[in-house]
Amino acid sequence: MMGADFSRVTVARLGEHLDEVASALEAAGHRVERPAGHGLLLVDGSVLVHDNLEADPGINWNASGRLTDLPFDRILAIARTVRTVAPVARVIAVGGHADGPLGAYVRDGDGGTVGLDTPASGFYRNGGLEVRHLGADLDHTRQLPELAARAGIPVTLVGKAADILVCGTAVRRPAVGTADVLAYTLESVRAPGDGLVVANVQETDLAGHQQDAERYGRILERTDAGLAALIGLLDRPGDRLIVTGDHGNDPTIGHAHHTREYVPVLMYRPGTSGTELLPDAPTLADVGAMAAQSLGLDTTALANGAVRTGARVGS
Repeated sequence: MMGADFSRVTVARLGEHLDEVASALEAAGHRVERPAGHGLLLVDGSVLVHDNLEADPGINWNASGRLTDLPFDRILAIARTVRTVAPVARVIAVGGHADGPLGAYVRDGDGGTVGLDTPASGFYRNGGLEVRHLGADLDHTRQLPELAARAGIPVTLVGKAADILVCGTAVRRPAVGTADVLAYTLESVRAPGDGLVVANVQETDLAGHQQDAERYGRILERTDAGLAALIGLLDRPGDRLIVTGDHGNDPTIGHAHHTREYVPVLMYRPGTSGTELLPDAPTLADVGAMAAQSLGLDTTALANGAVRTGARVGS
């Protein structure tokens, strides 16, 4: 979505890299065990390193621990070590409050994966969840935040975006709670001058994993109110608001996995009337290209993505 080239990111099960990951953790001073019959690791007797079962198989790995056993910064340190040898798109540090021992919630997933059934564990339900997403080592110099920063445009990264995007000069406002994400976003947009604000509402994803339609609905209503307030702040011809998602997560579908479909991409431009319909985009990197164009940046400097144009369909 930020114009990155993911062609070198590998889809892999943790079980295919157990020796490599275990060696890295042991070299960092951790005690590593391999529970019998499972393609995962138990680190320091309390943190599970495992396949993420909610995304497509082999895309992400998790380092999961109970916050009653150890603080989140220790879980994050383990995840950072795993990240140094992981070929996958993300390594996710997850700390929460479970209904019981994490080993009780380990199960087989699709495609030969093995991991913690995070929704079943109670992490999403019991409150106090802490999450940090560690992205792959991409050419960040050719992504939208770095392009904007080099052009002298202030960059603010809110929510999950603060975890996974690299931009040396960016203001980072990490958060999971939707109220915090929206508050930080509105605060950033109110700041004088131009700027790029990238914000991620994550709780809809968590509610989908939890299969909690009522919670999902409440978050959507809260987000709608935040968007209305945000639109009220955009009054200059060059202002843009782009709203989209990287996947679906149906809270009524009967499983905890992401869903894959064409997601809508909505762009608001103040002072315009009517509706313009853009063609289907082959990649979400086109979102980054359109944002770059709105900021007056060279879109060809992005590693991926192209500007899409369409036809007016209403007044």
